[in-house]
Amino acid sequence: MKRKILTRLAGATTTIALTLGMTNIVEATQLVYLDFESRTDPGEYTYSATEQQTILKNVAADYSLFDIEFTLEKPTSGDFSTVFYNTGILGALADPIDFRNLDKNDNVIININFFLNPDLFPEIDPVALSSFLTAHELGHILGGLRHRDSFGPIGSGIYNPPGADAYFPTYPGPVAADETLAHLQVIPEFGIGINQANEDLFLSERSAVRLSFSERGKLVSEEAGNNSFATAQELELAQLEVPNPLLTGKNAGKEFLVEAIAVTGSLDTPEETDFFSFSGKKGELFNIEVLSTVLQSLIDVPLDPEDPIIKEEGRITDPIDPILSIFDSNGDLVPYYDSVAVNNDEYELLDSVIIDLILPKDDTYFIQVSSDPTCCVELTTGDYELFAYNFEAVESKTVPEPNSAIALTAIGISLFATAKSRRKSKKSNS
Repeated sequence: MKRKILTRLAGATTTIALTLGMTNIVEATQLVYLDFESRTDPGEYTYSATEQQTILKNVAADYSLFDIEFTLEKPTSGDFSTVFYNTGILGALADPIDFRNLDKNDNVIININFFLNPDLFPEIDPVALSSFLTAHELGHILGGLRHRDSFGPIGSGIYNPPGADAYFPTYPGPVAADETLAHLQVIPEFGIGINQANEDLFLSERSAVRLSFSERGKLVSEEAGNNSFATAQELELAQLEVPNPLLTGKNAGKEFLVEAIAVTGSLDTPEETDFFSFSGKKGELFNIEVLSTVLQSLIDVPLDPEDPIIKEEGRITDPIDPILSIFDSNGDLVPYYDSVAVNNDEYELLDSVIIDLILPKDDTYFIQVSSDPTCCVELTTGDYELFAYNFEAVESKTVPEPNSAIALTAIGISLFATAKSRRKSKKSNS
């Protein structure tokens, strides 16, 4: 069902059109080459030409709302990312998380051979599994998608597993993200079976926000002297156009109203604390995080030194173990469900995240970024990136079904204009 819907929305009626993704509407900002041949050895699964085309179509459908182009022919020039099949560790692995997609030449490896044992996995469809793994791993390098981006819908908090105790301090919000298992960034730890890759998984709201930001988000640099409430750096979130990829769920078919910003910063001494301020309205839903260790390197995994397809280091070479805190204009920590808005560690790495914070009043809010002195001396100074966005899903106007890419473009522009108008109206009336 998903493949048909997204193919129709993209206006793609032939293999060629689907291979080109959305480039018949806008120029693609990222090219991805699916390499099924160069790493395949005798005895390993051989993808037929039809299977290769089907996998390409499936993955192109998953990302059809974004400026990404897929090809089965190796480009002869320019930047492109590569998905290598039949190599590396069993399963799948991507280069280090690439939030904002700064590296246009990073790689993914896919190896499904272990899962093709019918005695162990009798229901595995190699095309469906390869399509899922490809789309999932590409999310890490095309937009810096995290596994927790599968938590949905936005506003419902997290999923169990991993559960509230996987965060430090314990996550105080709802554990009600019951749409999580429908989304592409889900992992087996969340309770999904490998055979469920046969189902129609799709990108979540959180994934769509991050992918959109990687294409056209507002980035600023930390300003010197922002080390107190009085000298906090003022942040003005920018409106971000975010398409809706949901096929089912609470927010399927709705318009997304999003404002977002990212900041590149650093802590030069263990005692340094950075402050940022922003204006917020009562009831606004915010997600705020500090990325540092995740932008440094891979989690410890076995790599082949003779075939170094996957990079071992990310773009931050000097990370911190951050602590993220949110204050109001009185200098008090903001209420966060039955606790306060502070996070030291998210569930996978040492970075920090505030998930689904609902602002309690119209106010100027302050984001504090500091390092954890109790962890490791080498992680008390270094670089980080701050990412913050608000989110609202509103009912969409009924629009005629597009029969071409041109029609889709016109509708998309109209919907975004409506979203902008509603956002301005909301703020002026608050």
